[in-house]
Amino acid sequence: MLAELPYIHKPSRFHFNKPENYISMYHQEGSDTVYVGGQAMVYVLTFTNRGVRDVQIPAASDQTAIDTCKAKAAPLELECDNFITVIQKVNDTMIICGTNAGSPRCWMLVNETVLTDVQGNGQIASASDISPTLPFPEVHQLSCR
Repeated sequence: MLAELPYIHKPSRFHFNKPENYISMYHQEGSDTVYVGGQAMVYVLTFTNRGVRDVQIPAASDQTAIDTCKAKAAPLELECDNFITVIQKVNDTMIICGTNAGSPRCWMLVNETVLTDVQGNGQIASASDISPTLPFPEVHQLSCR
């Protein structure tokens, strides 16, 4: 007679479709949902005992910012993309900010499905005061004599 094997629950995991080298995250204590900002994308991941439900919300740079970035002859092509750098809940609103091709910009997340522009509505500080222009820290070189 075979002994019954106990059910082994594997933890829920999410695998990104592409490499995400620069991410930001937000998780509210007690919640099953994690917000992850990546390259031109916001991932809303809800973990349950049945797996992970993911909603992927595009967050592309606007064309004017891309054109301006490319005109500056950015040394790295990726600098002219949008990297989500800030995800924060303000009152009952999720605020998402990104590099927007070197011209930082912020949005409100509506119904966990769409980003709406928050520029100029007075709810938050200027996007350039919140988000850096690059997804990675600038490197400064010190020299000693």
